[in-house]
Amino acid sequence: MFDLFLEKSGNFYDEDGYWGKIIINDFNERFFSNTTFFDKASYQKQWRHAAELLLKKKKSYFLVDVHNPNTSNFFMSWPCYLQDDIVYLQNKMILADQHPLDKIISNEADLGDLRFTNEDDQKISTWETDIQSFVNFLDKINKIQE
Repeated sequence: MFDLFLEKSGNFYDEDGYWGKIIINDFNERFFSNTTFFDKASYQKQWRHAAELLLKKKKSYFLVDVHNPNTSNFFMSWPCYLQDDIVYLQNKMILADQHPLDKIISNEADLGDLRFTNEDDQKISTWETDIQSFVNFLDKINKIQE
């Protein structure tokens, strides 16, 4: 099971946006997507593109919090990697000074390969689900975008 969606509008640290949720099998986490740079439709468009890329190139990422690049130095994302029929996901902060903004937004930033431990040999939190969950997610988001 995989799902990613924005629920209701809200305010967090004086920023307008949407409360959202990611679901990966029995794991779920709420997040806040501010609308200083991306609106709701922009997030959904990026998610559709990310799912399409995952199915084609076996590697992608979903942006869940995109700040105005003139005032922020990071973006929150969920990189995902397809190996066989399993999709591995990790939560990652993308630092703006490491990738050009246009590359981040167009899913062209190279966030590296899938790693299960960091450089200090500490385990990186990783979730997994099946590829069919992403096919279903793409079908759902395509209906929203119509």
